[in-house]
Amino acid sequence: MAQQSAVLGGLAAMIDDCTLADMKLSDHVSTIGVPMRTEKNGRMDMQIKSIKTDVALPANTFVIPASYKTVTMQEQITAASNDMAKAQQQIQRNDYRNLQPQMQQSGQLTPEMMQQMRRTQQMMNQYQQQR
Repeated sequence: MAQQSAVLGGLAAMIDDCTLADMKLSDHVSTIGVPMRTEKNGRMDMQIKSIKTDVALPANTFVIPASYKTVTMQEQITAASNDMAKAQQQIQRNDYRNLQPQMQQSGQLTPEMMQQMRRTQQMMNQYQQQR
């Protein structure tokens, strides 16, 4: 996890929660392994009683849906870098109209951030009208 975060650098903050949780889980499993028994509220919740390694499963057991798109971490980093470069270009051109929908679609813009952007845009409009 630390190594992946170091590779990502400043882009680590842009990773979605699911990917981040997956990275943490992988790190956790490689450190302590997978639990064979879990307890919940003082009672056994789940227990692995046996592990079979020579089981033949039907070919369609783990079929990935056709609509599912696999994306590597490098592709995510590249996409985030491209998004940041586009955002910087739009900011430099003062083209805020296109920036907001793009950030919403990518999940980088929270409702709180949108509200703050609206306030900032209102202030900028007021300032320009006063000039």
